[in-house]
Parts: sequence; C-alpha cells; structure tokens
Amino acid sequence: MKISSAGRVNRIGRMNAAYPSWLVSECIAGNEDAIAILVRQYEGSIFRLALSIVGDTAEANEITQDTFIAALRALPAYEEQKSFKAWLFTIAVNQSRSHLRKRKALERLKASLTTLFRVEFQKQTLPEETVIQNEKEGALWNS
Repeated sequence: MKISSAGRVNRIGRMNAAYPSWLVSECIAGNEDAIAILVRQYEGSIFRLALSIVGDTAEANEITQDTFIAALRALPAYEEQKSFKAWLFTIAVNQSRSHLRKRKALERLKASLTTLFRVEFQKQTLPEETVIQNEKEGALWNS
C-alpha cells in the first residue's frame, strides 16, 4: 500500500487519536491512507496475539493479513460504542482458531494417508515372494 504524502498521514494519525470513529469511517470509504494507519497501529499487537495462539511465525503473519482483510470487509458492521481493539482482537482470535482447525485437519489427513500407504505397501508382495508362492502351489499340484 502506498502512502501518498507524509503530511497527510501525520494529519490522519492525529485525527485517529482524537476521532477513532472518523478513522473507521475513512477506512469504510476506502481511504488508503486511513487503512494504512489502521493496519500500522494494530499489526504488531495482532501478530503477537496470533503467534501466541499458533506458535508459528509464518502462520502468525498469514493470520495477521487475514485478520485485516476480514476486519476491513466487516468494518461497516462495527458498532462504534464497542472497543475497536477488542472487536479487532476477536477477529484475530477467530482467524487463529480457524488456522488451528485447518492445521489439525491437515495433520489428520497426513496421518490417514500415511497409514493407508503403509497398509497398501504391506499388501503388496515382493516379486520373489510371488515366485516362491507359485512354486509352492505348483509343488502341491504336482504331488
């Protein structure tokens, strides 16, 4: 995201401190400067929260991005009488839980596939074993 002018960003930052609802409305209107300030203001906290939940830096980065995407989409439904930070952290916790569920599902899938391939491999007979078995069966028929 490109910030157009430093003076405008500083002015928006000062307005954010004085008028948080103004920043939210600017974000809803699509003001990229306001969105950049909002992200900068909370990204560190969101990342640390996600990292504390999932314990993986790459996943925490992904969760941080997903949190802001989800928050920006849901911003029109934000109720101003509630704490914005608490609202945003709730989204981050939900995103983290979703990632944990996906991770757990992938681990179950990997375990199932590993077991399936192990069973299939055990069912396969080696060519030498097939020859020995055929010879034994042939010996029984010839007797």
